[in-house]
Amino acid sequence: MKLFNQYFSLCGLFLLIACVESVEIPETETVDKANKIVHLAHTRGRADGFIEKEIRDTDFSAYGVLCLGGDIDGYTTAEERTMQVWDNLFSFGKESTLWTLGNHDVDNRALVEKYTKRPTFYQWQYKSLTFLVLDDQLDNGQIIGPQLALIENVADTLENTSYLIVLTHNLLWMYNHPILESMIDEVSNGHVGNCSYCIKPNNFYTDIYPQLLKVKDKGIEVFCIAGDLGFKAKTFDYTTAEGIHFLASGIDFGQEGNKGLILELSEKPTDLVWYFEDLEKL
Repeated sequence: MKLFNQYFSLCGLFLLIACVESVEIPETETVDKANKIVHLAHTRGRADGFIEKEIRDTDFSAYGVLCLGGDIDGYTTAEERTMQVWDNLFSFGKESTLWTLGNHDVDNRALVEKYTKRPTFYQWQYKSLTFLVLDDQLDNGQIIGPQLALIENVADTLENTSYLIVLTHNLLWMYNHPILESMIDEVSNGHVGNCSYCIKPNNFYTDIYPQLLKVKDKGIEVFCIAGDLGFKAKTFDYTTAEGIHFLASGIDFGQEGNKGLILELSEKPTDLVWYFEDLEKL
């Protein structure tokens, strides 16, 4: 707006604002809540078992789907009372709450399945979106066995959908990428290595990416969304030469600039808009 001087007519200014909002500020439009998806990650607060105000006050019923990118708490499943606190906020058992586990979430996997009533990796269909929830805390960072079989089956059979959204905790797709790997230490919470929070050497580009390209070749847009972010970067986005979208969002409470990722479906099932939003505005 700084480009426009005070002598423009008020009427013309209103028209200009309307144009900007319709293209660049989708959050101001009236959107059916069923068409809004929010992704939050690294929600663990500055004390174990404590939910920070920025998300404690968020009305998650305003979203059709809640995607959790992992590291819910410092020790999410070590004690059931901690799970209960977060379940009251996120409703883990709702079909529309999708949780990809982080390294801080896996002390007690049985407790995860008790609350979610699902395995830790699965496929879920919602409107024109197909979600693929993966568990990169299994098998030392490799996506193999039943998980890889699930991906291959989805790639072979997927139809009647416009988007495939693959949820992981770690930014697996940064490792072994000719451009992104050198950016890991500036973006990801974990560096490359074999520690519990590291981006471990993995088979994303040898086994998973070819399957995603098969989906893309069907005319289905592919988004890979990760959540181990927040300490260094709050958001990340990159589109590969083949048109696969890599997105990530994460939180570090005590710092400014924390954001969530919003995806909005228009009334046209082939139109998906995404943007990062301040936590206070969710």
